[in-house]
Amino acid sequence: MTTPERARQSSGQDQEIPFSIDRFSNFVSIGSGWSSLTGWSEFSVIGKAFADFIHAVDRPAVLEAVQSLTRREIYSCRIPARCVRQDGVHCWVEIYAHPVLDDDGNVEGIRGTMVDITNRRKGMRALRESEARFRAICEASPLGVYVTDTYDRCIFANANFEQISGLRADQLQEGGYLANVHPQDIARVENTRTSARKASAPYREEHRYLHANGTQRWSRDNAAPILDGSNFLGFVHVVEDITAQRTAAEALRQSEERLQLALEGSGHALLDWDVVADDVYLSEQWNRMIGGPLGPARTCLRDLLDLLHPDEREDVERALHETLEEVRPFLHVNGRVRTSSGSFKWIEIHARVTQRDAAGKALRLTGTCADITDRKNIEARQAEFIATVSHEMRTPLSSVLGALDVLNEEYRDRLPAEAARFLDMAVRNGEQLSTLINSVLDLERIETGVHDFEYESMDILDLLTRAAEANEPYAMKLNVRLEVEAPRRSERVWTDPTRALQILTNLISNAVKFSASGDRVVLSTELRKDKIRMAVRDFGPGIPQASQARIFQRFGQASNQEHARMPGSGLGLSICKALAERLGGDIGFSTEVGQGSMFWVDLPRVKTAAEHRHHRDDDRLAVNAISVQMRQQRRSG
Repeated sequence: MTTPERARQSSGQDQEIPFSIDRFSNFVSIGSGWSSLTGWSEFSVIGKAFADFIHAVDRPAVLEAVQSLTRREIYSCRIPARCVRQDGVHCWVEIYAHPVLDDDGNVEGIRGTMVDITNRRKGMRALRESEARFRAICEASPLGVYVTDTYDRCIFANANFEQISGLRADQLQEGGYLANVHPQDIARVENTRTSARKASAPYREEHRYLHANGTQRWSRDNAAPILDGSNFLGFVHVVEDITAQRTAAEALRQSEERLQLALEGSGHALLDWDVVADDVYLSEQWNRMIGGPLGPARTCLRDLLDLLHPDEREDVERALHETLEEVRPFLHVNGRVRTSSGSFKWIEIHARVTQRDAAGKALRLTGTCADITDRKNIEARQAEFIATVSHEMRTPLSSVLGALDVLNEEYRDRLPAEAARFLDMAVRNGEQLSTLINSVLDLERIETGVHDFEYESMDILDLLTRAAEANEPYAMKLNVRLEVEAPRRSERVWTDPTRALQILTNLISNAVKFSASGDRVVLSTELRKDKIRMAVRDFGPGIPQASQARIFQRFGQASNQEHARMPGSGLGLSICKALAERLGGDIGFSTEVGQGSMFWVDLPRVKTAAEHRHHRDDDRLAVNAISVQMRQQRRSG
């Protein structure tokens, strides 16, 4: 820091330095503060031109003011200008001057004062820069910002606040910023702000803005007082648009309410297992199932497993372990549970892991428990009925077909041509009837749950390849080529391989028999979030519009059967639909008349280890509404 600078700082700001110049604008005298301001001594400038010590940019304006004074055009002047210091650096001064008259009233010189306003100018510039930065920050902010003064008048608002409030800039002046506050909220808002203003305290409140077009916007206003020491100058308000949060919260509340009503109506119990704490929560419906005390139940996994019948416990434990280890995509098991009376009830558990840590370890498992005892009893009676029907129908039919086979093999040569024709007709119709009976019984077993399913993880390409190989002879017989499009990467599905092959076989056989000689049928896959789609596409006649709605119904064959080169029972697609649903998947098709059809089946997908590593954060956030409801009930319980 230079000596003049130190002197100026030590002498204080706004010190007046008197000066006088003659009518030719040369210095006649200068006050002692001149040296500390500029570094020039008072004696060194006497007789020198006043303008030589003014910055070149400001010199014209200063000279014009001095000349106006000399010509008596003005009686005084006050003008800011930069004064050149000895070290070459300039400083800002404010020059106040007036003319000096002789005895005859002529101007003989000019007198005045200079005041150092350098720091004042710096402060004003800093203030302008600060205001500019504040405005830039406010305009760049995704939040609404507005400022009110001591009298609660809006003196600044950014564009985002205008959007949130639905008001234009001119409408925000004075107290207009409250104009669009919802009528039901206005009294509460004004009371909150009045109390905060009296206490010069920050506050936070939420309210609605009602726009001119009738739409509502929820906002959260965070306000902080502007204080100069103990003097209250106003508030800075930061406004957040929380309409989406409010809408989502209301939707979640309604969803949870509907979920609770649905579960109460269905009799299902909510299940939430904190794996780390080994804390199992079961909603009050659980105790209604097993005859326990009213209210929700809390237990540990070991005690819950002890209620299982010994015949099912091992299977349930294995399924639970596979679910936790990500072998199974979800837990879906049935087992008998001991009630308070000592009897057993069939319980169906459907759950999935809803939270894992960074290493993939299961933290929480959430789902439902349902009493399926009545369903199991019905299934048992249906199984008995189906077994009886199967025996009563298949036994005589097998005898008839056996007799026809013997007659055909041993006595065909002795039969007249007409009798041989009727024998062939009987054999053909008998075999078709046997196929139809087997299909009907198989469909009944699937729909009633008599069939047992053995689930495992299976490579999708392996599944498609096995299906193509199994149907290759049939395709070759009709001169149709089967093509398998390999997936881009190895994928696995959670399914019963036998039943999945049964679905694919039916879809492939349908595609082949509706394909012309020399055509091809393509088997492909498509990744669809938590499922894998297996598709079978042909290039045949397609399905007429009139037949599409009933294609999966029993005996719902398409009306273009004249294009089929082999007969069918009309039950194959019904069986496929029932199997797909039991496997936790779905089935459907797309078609274009004259271009062909594509039938697809979606089956649960088993995630790869790499996916679990890359999507672990998403998995931790995937806690569904059931889990939210569980924790809320746990806190309230």
